[in-house]
Amino acid sequence: ALVDAPGALLPDTPARRAASSAAPLRGERAGGGSVPRLLEILLHAPAKSDLQTGAVLGLHAVRPGQAVVDAIFALPDAPSDREETLLWALAGAGVRDARVAPRLRALLARDPGATAPIALAFGDPALADDLRAAFDALTVPTDEDLDALRLGQALLSAAARLTPATDDTARWERLKHRITMVRARL
Repeated sequence: ALVDAPGALLPDTPARRAASSAAPLRGERAGGGSVPRLLEILLHAPAKSDLQTGAVLGLHAVRPGQAVVDAIFALPDAPSDREETLLWALAGAGVRDARVAPRLRALLARDPGATAPIALAFGDPALADDLRAAFDALTVPTDEDLDALRLGQALLSAAARLTPATDDTARWERLKHRITMVRARL
């Protein structure tokens, strides 16, 4: 009832605060039955709002997570401005579905800074090379360009955590040195 309350889409209202707080509980308690409504909220709530975040957290709480994955991939035409949020929901579903990695790679090409933490949360080691390639494609940032330094650190940190232990040791040592240099600049 709180998630569907009148006024839940209006900013700075008690109904909005209640809905954003209740959405994770709805996902946890209603399971797969809550997915259509939580996806509707995710797609229609203001971008990066507390309500949208609550819907994503609600989708993370749904078990089995495959219900979330299947529902997102069944969407006919998800708005492109919601792709990042949909990928967060997919990463939090806890299901390593092969259809997610291509979507992450597409977002990586458009917005590497947003993609790095999502790829890390998704946890697919196959994305490590893509993250390193995105890092290698960056221009060398100056000490004053903190955004570029943060982007480099995010990409390399995600790649480092996703890299299999059997990776080429010499290459990995060079990458670790580069991230150390980025951290020192930050």
